[in-house]
Amino acid sequence: MASLFYKRTVIEGKGLLFFSALVAVLTRLQACFSTQIHIPLSGFSEGCLWYIVAPIFANKYISVASSFLSIIIIAFLLSYINAKHMIIRQKSFLPAAISLLLFSIHPSFMLMGAHYIGVIFVLLAFSILFTSYHETKGQIASVKIGFLLAICSLFFFNIFLYVLIFIIGMLYVRILSFKSLLAFFLGFALTYIIAFTCYFFSGNLGAFAHPFISCVKTTINFLPLFSYSLTDWIQFGFGFFVMMVFIINSYMNSFKDKIKIREFLQYLSMFCIYSILLMLLININPAENISLILITASILYAHLFVLSDRKGIHFLFYVSIIFYLFFVVKNFIFN
Repeated sequence: MASLFYKRTVIEGKGLLFFSALVAVLTRLQACFSTQIHIPLSGFSEGCLWYIVAPIFANKYISVASSFLSIIIIAFLLSYINAKHMIIRQKSFLPAAISLLLFSIHPSFMLMGAHYIGVIFVLLAFSILFTSYHETKGQIASVKIGFLLAICSLFFFNIFLYVLIFIIGMLYVRILSFKSLLAFFLGFALTYIIAFTCYFFSGNLGAFAHPFISCVKTTINFLPLFSYSLTDWIQFGFGFFVMMVFIINSYMNSFKDKIKIREFLQYLSMFCIYSILLMLLININPAENISLILITASILYAHLFVLSDRKGIHFLFYVSIIFYLFFVVKNFIFN
């Protein structure tokens, strides 16, 4: 049985939600006055629309405020998805609380970037994907998902690397067919036809083509896994360890969840592992893949910590909080 403190703080998640929100506010206040945090340079992984809105965030204060608003939206969407689809069998704010904390650990998340917009659209696509479970007319959901991912790619060009994973997701929710696949790509095609038309008549086709040209010109001449520091590997290693604990625990206790919830969890686990592989093997902005890792990990970790009645898992939760708070202090106070 969980202690009363663990029940109120972790299982219900209210206490940790307040604490994580406080950490998010304090780290971003520190970022506002830090001289070591600068506006990041754009790369080919940003879509053509990002170059239009990016000047808005050239001011550090606007950028920091926008990143805070973005993680609030992300936390809300995670709570909404969890509540709507009952991924965790009882009411809990823990997915939102974990996401707020994870997006406040490193200075690279303090400023607004295309990855925040991308994550929001991916969560919207997740929600439609899960809602379409076992629908007889999966084409409607498929075109919506394709449309959302296409809009996402106009800001977050890297999402093209995840198209196959979303098609596999359609297989998980049992709506994949020839018609639904056509509908999925139709959503992409319609969005890009509209975008191309707008750029064509504005005489700015170069901006539309820039992400594609930059992607082709960019050479992958080294594996990113060799560029990470020891500190990075410690954080990756600990996060991967918790993920393995979740997978083992989920396998042992999967009978407690409904069949569709098991499939949702399996899909999110696959999505997370795929994002980890891209982070290690593909030479693009790591913040983008890491952002997608964090949103899936927030749900999976919350499922583990809320539903397990093992004292060892409860102890792992407290160790995880101490571990990540240590890096918050290291990155923002002693760095």
